[in-house]
Amino acid sequence: MQIAQPMNQEKENKEWTSKLQETNERLNAEIEHSKLIKAIAVASNETRAIDETLRFCIRQICEFAGWPLGHLYLTADNPSEGLVPSSFWHVEEPGKFDTFQRITQETPLETGIGLPGRVLASGEPAWIIDVTKDANFPRANLAQDIGVKAGFAFPILIGKRVVGVMEFFSPKAVEPDTQMLDIMAQVGTQLGRVLERKQAQDESERTKDQLRKLYHRLEQVREEERTRTAREVHDHLGQVLTTIKLEISLLGKKLTYYNPSIKKSTEQLLEMSDEAIQTVKKISMDLRPPILDDLGIAEAIVWQAKDFSKRTGIECVFVNELNEFEPDLERSTTLFRVFQETLTNIVRHARATKVYVKLSHSNEMLSLEVEDNGCGIPSDKVSSLRSLGLQGMRERAMVWGGNVFISSFPNNGTTVNIKIKKG
Repeated sequence: MQIAQPMNQEKENKEWTSKLQETNERLNAEIEHSKLIKAIAVASNETRAIDETLRFCIRQICEFAGWPLGHLYLTADNPSEGLVPSSFWHVEEPGKFDTFQRITQETPLETGIGLPGRVLASGEPAWIIDVTKDANFPRANLAQDIGVKAGFAFPILIGKRVVGVMEFFSPKAVEPDTQMLDIMAQVGTQLGRVLERKQAQDESERTKDQLRKLYHRLEQVREEERTRTAREVHDHLGQVLTTIKLEISLLGKKLTYYNPSIKKSTEQLLEMSDEAIQTVKKISMDLRPPILDDLGIAEAIVWQAKDFSKRTGIECVFVNELNEFEPDLERSTTLFRVFQETLTNIVRHARATKVYVKLSHSNEMLSLEVEDNGCGIPSDKVSSLRSLGLQGMRERAMVWGGNVFISSFPNNGTTVNIKIKKG
C-alpha cells in the first residue's frame, strides 16, 4: 500500500499536467483566434486602399493557418457566370507555386465546380484533404503536378450573398479542422465589408469612366459642329458678302456717273462690307481655326498667341519642343482648347504682363505648360469644383489619361501644366 500511493499520486500529477497543458494550448489558440479576428476587423474598417487590405487579410490568414498559399476568387459581374480569379495572392515562397497560380488565373469556376465553386453554392466553408484525389477539383487535372494538396475555402458575405471566396492551400494532405472553418466563417463576414467597399468603388469608377466617355463624345460632337459651322460661315456667308461687295462696287461706279453725290454712300457700304467680311473670318477662326487642321498644334498655338498679344497687349512667348513629333488631331484639339481657356483666365483674372508657353513631349506624355507673371490664384479656387473653367480643363485631359496641374503663388504668377498620354 505504501508503494501504490506514490504511484497513484504520480499518475494524478501526469493527468493534471496533461489537462493543464491542454487548457494552456486551448487558451493560446483562442488568443490567436481573437488576434486574427481583431486584425481582420480592424483592416476591414480602415480607410487604407482596398487592394492593400485584401492582400493583408490573405497574408494574415496564411500566417495564422501556417499554410503557404492564399488566393481570392470574386463573383462575376453576371452572377450566373460564377467566380472569376483575382490578382490577390499571398505566396510564402515566390516561384514555388507558379504552375498552380498560372492555372488558377486561367480558370473561372461555375457554381458548384471546384473548391471555390462548392463554397459559392453552399455559402459555407469547405475543406479538401487532398485536392489531387478529389473528383471535383478540375485544376488538378490541368498539370501533372500542381504543387498543392490540402485546401480549405470560405465565403465572403454581404448579408447572405456570397461576393467572393478565399481559398488556401498546403503542399501536404491535412485532415479537416472544424474549429479553423468556424473561425474562417467569422472572417468571411468581416471581409464582406471590404468587398462591399470594393464594389462601391468599382461602380464609382465605372460611372466616372462612362461620364468621361460621354464628355469625350460631347466634345467630339461639339468640335464637329464647330468645324461644320465654321466652314459654312467661311465658305457660304463669306462668298455671299464678297459678291455683295463686288456688286456694290460695280453699282457705285455706274450710279456715280449719273449722280456723283452717291459716291460717299457707296464708299460707306463698301467699308461695311469689308467689316462684315472680316467679322465672318474672325467668327470662323474662333469656331475652328483651319490652321489647327492644316498645320498642326504648334502653328495653331503660334497663331493664337499672336492674336492674344495683339488683342490684349500681353507679351506671349512660345517655345516648341515637339521637334518632328506631331500629335493626332483629337489630342491637338484638346491641347488647343485648354490653351485657349488658360489665356481667357489670364485676361480675366491674372493681371499679367507676360505669358510663357512651352509645348513638349516625353516617351509617353504630351505636355503643354502655360506660365504667367500675374497675381496668382487662391489655393481654394484651384481645387474648387465651382471653378468650371479649371474643372473643364481637367475633364478634357482625363479623357486622354492625363491631368492638369496648377501651381500658383500670391503675386508671383501661375503655371498651368496639362499632360496627356500619347496615342
